[in-house]
Amino acid sequence: MALQKSLSNIPRCCLSFPVLSRSPWNWQGSLRTLYSSESMGLDGYEKARSVTRFNFREDLKDIVHLAEDKPTDYALVLQMLKKFNQQNEYATFSSYSFGPVVMRMYHFLNEPTQALVAFRDKELDGMFHQLSSLHIICDLLYRNGMYQDVLGVLEVAKAKQVNQSDYPRTVTVLALASCWKMVS
Repeated sequence: MALQKSLSNIPRCCLSFPVLSRSPWNWQGSLRTLYSSESMGLDGYEKARSVTRFNFREDLKDIVHLAEDKPTDYALVLQMLKKFNQQNEYATFSSYSFGPVVMRMYHFLNEPTQALVAFRDKELDGMFHQLSSLHIICDLLYRNGMYQDVLGVLEVAKAKQVNQSDYPRTVTVLALASCWKMVS
């Protein structure tokens, strides 16, 4: 009798193992697990990840607005931008664009070299391809006498067809002013 009871449990145990689930005792033909994802808290973890991702966006906004004129702050902003861009690689239509805000930070702190480093970074490709980002970096470069770099930004704007235009007006005006300054 005890042997018969233990043998009756074999099909139920076999359902927990993929190899044994193909046995003739497996009358359901599917794989069962011992614990559901809800009981292990996996659904809560998934929700927490999405909340954390949202919090990361808010933290990035805060860091950009609180950055000071220190190399550690610049490195932190750049590192967080790379992480954000990596996470949102496939989310092209976002409600918030960090490019203009970051360029305003560099303009406020008067850091044209750091702005160029961020602008030219391959890991941040697409982050600064809004017309306002290009306008701000060109103005920053122009104010600091980096006229050749203004022309380089215009070339990038031309190649990327920013604002569906070969020559965005504000960037072109600053590029022409840079050409005038280089000649005189």
